[in-house]
Amino acid sequence: MIAAAPSTFAASYPTCNGVTRVKAGGTDTVNQPYYKGNGTRNCILKYGNESSAVKELQFNLVHCHNLSTGGIDGIYGDKTREAVKAVQRDAKIGVDGIYGPDTRKAMDWYFYRNGDPGRSCLPGSFIG
Repeated sequence: MIAAAPSTFAASYPTCNGVTRVKAGGTDTVNQPYYKGNGTRNCILKYGNESSAVKELQFNLVHCHNLSTGGIDGIYGDKTREAVKAVQRDAKIGVDGIYGPDTRKAMDWYFYRNGDPGRSCLPGSFIG
């Protein structure tokens, strides 16, 4: 089976190298990977990356999608790549195992109410 072409050309985006808290409505916020260089969430994570951004991605894959990432260790390995592919297949976007802007928009994100983690997951389009 041939995977669909990526819906966003990943090479045109910088690698996510941090985590930022994004307003999700009211007092709710969402932690998401971002690129510190210009403060954008339009960045990528892929196999071999190691960072706090990968750790946040893994946290959300585990807690919002009930997918295994091989641990929440900040290392983008085989299981994290497969979990990202599962989200991409479910969202009917390009399946390449690379976390980028289209995957970010398709994901549910673990959110925080008044700084308290663990309340729920919101559709990515809500904060997209």
